[in-house]
Amino acid sequence: CIGSLLRKVNYIMLASTGLSLFALGFLGFCFAQDSVALNCSMLILSLGEVIIFPLNDAFLAKIALPQVMGSCYGVLNASSIGLAVGPVLG
Repeated sequence: CIGSLLRKVNYIMLASTGLSLFALGFLGFCFAQDSVALNCSMLILSLGEVIIFPLNDAFLAKIALPQVMGSCYGVLNASSIGLAVGPVLG
């Protein structure tokens, strides 16, 4: 679904849109006064995530050399360990 969109749209434009939605969602959390505003902010942030996270993999596949692509994906996915361990370690 998103793969066909990534082949048709400019990566920079798509990344800018995703990051803008991501930032707008976090900004909404800062100023939310009720649960409706929080839910709307979460929806906007989630739309940004849906664009950005698959874009990382697609962009890496486009720029990485075939002989090191596995290593590149390993490094990209290993960076997610901090997201899991960070809250536990404080």
